[in-house]
Amino acid sequence: MRQPSLWSRARRRLVRDLRAAAHTAADGRLLQAFRARPSVPKAPRVRLAARLGEDPRAAVSAAGEGRDAPSPTGLVLPRPPAALLGDWVRGRPDWPARARADAADALADRLSCFGRQWALADPGAWHRDPLRSKPWPRRPHALIRLDQPARPGDVRMTWEPARFHHALLLARASMAARAERAAPGGAAAPEGDPCADALLRHIEAFRRGSPPFRGIHWAVGMEVAIRAANVVFALEYLRGPGLAAAERPRLLRWLSLHGLYLEHHLERHGLGFTTNHTLADHAGLAVLGRFFAGTPAGARWLDLAANGLQACLQEQVLIGGAHAEGSLPYERFALEAGMVACLALGAERAEKLRRPLLRMAAHLRDARLGEELPFIGDGDDSFFPPFGMLPDAQRRPLDPRAVLQVAAAVLGEPSLRGAEETEESAWWLGAGGATAQAAETAAPASGPGGAAPPERGGNRGAPRRVGTRPGPQGGGGRPAPNPAEKSFWRHRGTGTVPFRAGPFRGFLVSRGSGEGWLPTHGHNDLLSIVLSIDGVPVLIDPGTGGYACDRELRHRLRSTSAHSTVQLDDLEQSPLRARATFEGPGIVPGGIDLVRDDPLRVCGWHGGFGGRAYYAARDARGRGADPEAVRRSWENASSGFQHTRRLFAVRGQLCIEDVVFSPTPLGAEEAAWEEIGPGESRTTTLRLRLASDLRPRLAVDERPFGGAPGPRVRTEEGARGAPQGLLPFARPGRRRMACVVPLPGGEAWFLLLRPRETLWQIEPGAASRRYGEQHESAVLSATHTGPLPHCWRTVVQFRPRA
Repeated sequence: MRQPSLWSRARRRLVRDLRAAAHTAADGRLLQAFRARPSVPKAPRVRLAARLGEDPRAAVSAAGEGRDAPSPTGLVLPRPPAALLGDWVRGRPDWPARARADAADALADRLSCFGRQWALADPGAWHRDPLRSKPWPRRPHALIRLDQPARPGDVRMTWEPARFHHALLLARASMAARAERAAPGGAAAPEGDPCADALLRHIEAFRRGSPPFRGIHWAVGMEVAIRAANVVFALEYLRGPGLAAAERPRLLRWLSLHGLYLEHHLERHGLGFTTNHTLADHAGLAVLGRFFAGTPAGARWLDLAANGLQACLQEQVLIGGAHAEGSLPYERFALEAGMVACLALGAERAEKLRRPLLRMAAHLRDARLGEELPFIGDGDDSFFPPFGMLPDAQRRPLDPRAVLQVAAAVLGEPSLRGAEETEESAWWLGAGGATAQAAETAAPASGPGGAAPPERGGNRGAPRRVGTRPGPQGGGGRPAPNPAEKSFWRHRGTGTVPFRAGPFRGFLVSRGSGEGWLPTHGHNDLLSIVLSIDGVPVLIDPGTGGYACDRELRHRLRSTSAHSTVQLDDLEQSPLRARATFEGPGIVPGGIDLVRDDPLRVCGWHGGFGGRAYYAARDARGRGADPEAVRRSWENASSGFQHTRRLFAVRGQLCIEDVVFSPTPLGAEEAAWEEIGPGESRTTTLRLRLASDLRPRLAVDERPFGGAPGPRVRTEEGARGAPQGLLPFARPGRRRMACVVPLPGGEAWFLLLRPRETLWQIEPGAASRRYGEQHESAVLSATHTGPLPHCWRTVVQFRPRA
């Protein structure tokens, strides 16, 4: 790839600096206009400040005693928490003690997360990673470069305290103290509220350390939206006379500045599409619009949020319900932001958001292995408030139960609910009747069982059927789908294909071109496997580790070699640029050929490894070609190499078959273009990444395949249309090298049957189950060298303990 010239780099830098200066000047004019005429006029601010001082518990108690009282309403939620939590707290007498313990650090002006500890009362601490000495500059936000190699550490670490998730911990502790005082024999109410005082103290320190529109905490709209939503929901819970009256007007003015910033700084990717940042920006605007309801700014923000969220969800939620950025942790975050916005907008404005949110919620429900999601794609432990209200050590970023329970109530779809109610969803919607009452705000179901029918439109890319390219034997594509292939269409736009056979359950990662995937937070993980055996995670995706604190680890964990798939030579499925920290894989041709659940049969393919389809599309796009022509060249050009993976069950064992080949013979000109000879030897490596707590060992297996005699087992249809054949799975007396993985209920045996001369090796590796953490993870690997095609056959057996 040709490097840009010195002149082109200088020109780009000059254009960037001029744009930053223009944005800074525009922000200055915006702040000047705000000081002269605030977004929220004085009279509505006075009325809202008075509402912040009202204690809704008095109205709730009066209604319970049969006395006339106004119906209590929340500031953002349909009903105040005092009314929602009544039934929930009665069955949990220990919750006040837990709430006080969770807020102890915040009351002492400390915050612990990501292995770091911040001093919340120090204005200078907000700009520094505690493990690094260099702070982020406090210049106007448009002049701060997040992609600078000499950045002061991982910005995600610096952003965490300024998101104010700890404000919800303080609010919980305040409600716990009030509940204890209201109980029979409770102590007299003290003067003031220590939790409210601590929150106001932290906000004041932040304001002095991060003036409006200056510093790292105003550089990204998503951070502004999360911070504003956390403080708004904390005020919802802290509402009462304990909130100092003198501080309320200043607090409301500070929050209206967040709305002003979001209104004029909505984010989009540099290529023009929306991302999870855009979704979070509009969700924050929806919360602030509901908080300032009755004002011109509040109405304007609600309308802007409703229109923006509709556009975001139309682009980001694919036909199968998956989030287009190719990451399950980010899909949970996107659903959280969507549900918060849906509740804040109200039933009328949120009606157009219901269908895509319902599709995404159903996809997230079906993407679980047990209670948690597989760690597919990036994840940085982000939550949209009031989700993530627990302390950092208690949060479970891969557990979607809370948001699914909220979605079940708000969207009116009971099938999304789990059996056990989580604490976070109770703080949202209460328990029992309160949850049912919240469901009344949702629009009526528009399909069987409340599920909205899938939409064909509204996704980037042409709605074509993937997986129709010629197979290794030549031949044409598959004909139009017939009723037996409906399962294929069911998994289009899902990104993962589930499979189940006996004790084996897992997902095959497959994202077809033309389905609308965005090159942001996905990994080079096509055709990788996530597998649990007897309910125990065995094969995992490696996670994220970090974005900027360790770039080498970041690129290693999102590379092809980090996933349970096959790699050709040292090529990536999609090129990874060293400085592109937040750039996911490009659009690699691929998809699912056929999916059948009984008997288990999953067949997927991709044409990655830096093939011509990628370069042709990139060069054409660089010359400003027509997007439709680019799409056709992407879909029709041969990629040079193709990987097909087939999963099927034989006698209660999981069989994995991999074939790497060149779909069409290369002529002399094409071979020169590819820089390879027609029959040149290639190297393929099969890797299977084990969960961090598993300790594998090598062993010799002499048992016949399937525990029964017989030299051969007949296969089903071969890879991508190849004729049926016989696989020598076992021969009497043949010794096979296997890898044995001890599990709680038995052992998992990984038998490598093809290539015959290849043996397993156990290599050390790294994995990350939480952002900022790194764990050891063993990797099973085997390497084969020779002319293509290469055929790999692996059998996984589960042998329970007697």
